[in-house]
Amino acid sequence: MAMNVRMSLTMRMLVLVVFTLVVLNGATGYILIYYSQDAIKTQIKNRMLDLSNTAAASIDGDIYEKIEADDKGTPEYEALLDKLRLYQDNIELEYIYGIRDNGDKNFTFTIDPAVDDPGEFGEPIEYTDALYKASLGVPAVDEIAYEDKWGKFYSSYSPIRNSKGEVVGILAVDFDATWYEKNVTRNMRIIISSCIVSILIGILLALIATSRLRYRFRTMDQEMYEIETDLDKFVEENSVDGDEEKTKKDTRYPRGIISYSKDEIDILGEHIQAIVVKVRDYANDLNAHSFIDDLTGVENRKAYSFKIAELDKKIELVNSKESDKTESNKTGSKDDEDGETGDVEFALAVFDVKGMKKINEEFGYHVGDMAIKCAANAINNTYVGENEYVYHLSGDEFVVIIEGKAENDIEGTFILLDEHLNSFNKKNEEVKNEAGKCLKVSVSRGYSIYDKTRDKNYESVFRRAESVMWNNKTTDVKP
Repeated sequence: MAMNVRMSLTMRMLVLVVFTLVVLNGATGYILIYYSQDAIKTQIKNRMLDLSNTAAASIDGDIYEKIEADDKGTPEYEALLDKLRLYQDNIELEYIYGIRDNGDKNFTFTIDPAVDDPGEFGEPIEYTDALYKASLGVPAVDEIAYEDKWGKFYSSYSPIRNSKGEVVGILAVDFDATWYEKNVTRNMRIIISSCIVSILIGILLALIATSRLRYRFRTMDQEMYEIETDLDKFVEENSVDGDEEKTKKDTRYPRGIISYSKDEIDILGEHIQAIVVKVRDYANDLNAHSFIDDLTGVENRKAYSFKIAELDKKIELVNSKESDKTESNKTGSKDDEDGETGDVEFALAVFDVKGMKKINEEFGYHVGDMAIKCAANAINNTYVGENEYVYHLSGDEFVVIIEGKAENDIEGTFILLDEHLNSFNKKNEEVKNEAGKCLKVSVSRGYSIYDKTRDKNYESVFRRAESVMWNNKTTDVKP
């Protein structure tokens, strides 16, 4: 009777383990698909950009700039074709060719090493937003596939520059749309297939466990180890930051061997816990990239919110210790006299790009984005210290938090910031609106330093800095 009771309890535990497997694999698949889809697309696009950027960099822009249709057969023309043929013949791509910007969003073929049906010199090119972006000097990849007489493609475009750094053409690399979509969905299929296989295995184990319980526990242990190993391999192949510590394999137990000094269910539980930890670490790794602003490349409002919470906790601790210190002075206690003060020291600077609405109206929103990125780069290049954090809050607003003693001359950093902005403005004097007015990027600014005697939270410090910034902005407004 005792044996029957023990077996019944074991069977219930086994059913619970199988149910956990079903739920865990479903959750694992959902989490990995949810967090990795954008990251996988970004990785594929980066690979495409790496190829087009490398090819564009190998082209002599000074020669390319002068090439015309009549130059076919000349040494210069053939030398350019030979460079593109190296990529055409040795890398998995459909077409690689040169493009010339004729202005007014009109683009035409130049050199094309394709053997069958190459694009003729001067033949019009299908317009895409990514192509236009590359003509402005920014490498880009098509967000959606386009179709022309050669097929359906996603293309990567990189600017070709001459010795003066001027954009004299665009290098395009076509990838078959089927190839792109296959790469995007491949990892999704792996995740889903792994989950389905794991669930089916769990159901099978539940059906046959009554007759061969201990043997099935051994089999489950081996299968769980294999799932864990597959997950290690998947995380290692798709790791965002390449941290090898996160993908280190668990070698506590040899493959498929149960330690009889421990309960079998305990061993399975440790495998499940290891999988959960790996999934959580991978999800956290992907989530960390959600703290970066796509437009500017600096940290975004989400990261800023976490930083505020962190500083508010430190300020609350300081306030608490100051309160305790006051009470100690009243009672004559000196217990904390030699303890840590717990002081928090930081300053913050607030910035606002001037005239963004006017820039968008007179130059267009793409130039407005350029202005915001310019401001972000200037601010980011100004505040490069280990304890200096740059955040893009929204639109034209930026905040810099400087931790530690505020000994640096913040006014001096503003002068350096203006130098960076002036350098940008000089480099982009050709960016003009319809009236011929040049784009000029400048920022209003204000700062404040945390004072524990008056600031009860981060918001108090921010409001002072914001007030100074708005005063600066109002002063700059012309009547």
